Formats: sequence, structure tokens, C-alpha cells
Amino acid sequence: MNIKNHLQKNWPYYFVGLIACLSAALSLLKFYTPSIWVCQDSQWVKQGNPKTPKPTADCGVNLQNQRPAAPAQDGELIIYEPVPNSIVSSTIHIRGQAKGKWYFEGSFPISIVNEAGQTLAQGQAKAQADWMQEGWVPFVSDLSLAKPETGRGFIILKKDNPSGLPANDAEIRLPIRFGADEKQKSL
Repeated sequence: MNIKNHLQKNWPYYFVGLIACLSAALSLLKFYTPSIWVCQDSQWVKQGNPKTPKPTADCGVNLQNQRPAAPAQDGELIIYEPVPNSIVSSTIHIRGQAKGKWYFEGSFPISIVNEAGQTLAQGQAKAQADWMQEGWVPFVSDLSLAKPETGRGFIILKKDNPSGLPANDAEIRLPIRFGADEKQKSL
């Protein structure tokens, strides 16, 4: 049997298969909606059915009206909390915004070091909105120090760089001061 005769005889099967494939593709395109939280008109709005809880960070922060606590590096990261040279204790809440390229899989690394460069705590800044964009994405992180130190140190926020290429590295060092926790002061 040659190919021409085969196609003439079986064309209805091929036609039905083609229609089924096109229908499946169109159904996926029509009904697929990414499941994320989106900031619209200063409100968090569900898009699809996100598995993560509603973000707690401010939505639609007007960057002109909010004074950043630390200068942005090349306009890519702004830290609102804590302010530079703040006295921090056992739990440190970090809040800010970073451009989407700072994130990989919705987070980037944060660490706390003392003046000698010894790492005291490590964690991740977690995106509070869709991080796969070029614009500003709010982040939060809570880090705990096992033993609050005295003296000075830094919060280091590093651009996540899965490629490992030095050209893609970036970091901001926020100076902090260590102090006793309020609970520890009262003991």
C-alpha cells in the first residue's frame, strides 16, 4: 500500500486526531490561569487559585512617598525595615522591595554577620508578589539570632545568582547594632 492510498483511506482518522489536539491545546490556553497574587489598585487580588496566603507586604507602595531606609544599589533594592544603624535583638524583621531579577524561585539570600564577618544568621527574603517581572517586588524576612550579640554588624542582602557568574553578583550591606531583647532586659 502506498502512502497516497493510505492517506486517502484514513484521512477521517487523521482529521479527528488533529481536531482533538487543537481542542486540547485551546482548552489549556483558555482555562489555564497562573495561580498568583497580583497587586491591582493598591489591593492584593487573587489570580487563579494561589496556594500561598495573601501577602502581608504593602501593595502598590508609592516609591516617591516612602523614604527608603537604605539607598538602593543601582535602583534595584530598597530596604524599609530596619533602618541603618538600628539596634536589633534576637528577632529581626526585614522588609523592602527588590527588582524581580534579584529573585530566583521567589527568594534571595539574607545573612547577618558581626564586625569580624562571622555569620550569625542566614535565611531567605521571600517575595510577597509575582517575582517573575522586571518591576518592584515586595519582600519580607524574619531572622533569629540564637545569641544576640553586642557591638555592630551587617544585614547582607544578596542577589540570588544560580548561574554563579561573578557578573551577576550583587549585594547590599545594611549596618546594624546589636542590643539585648526587651524580654531579656526585664529578666
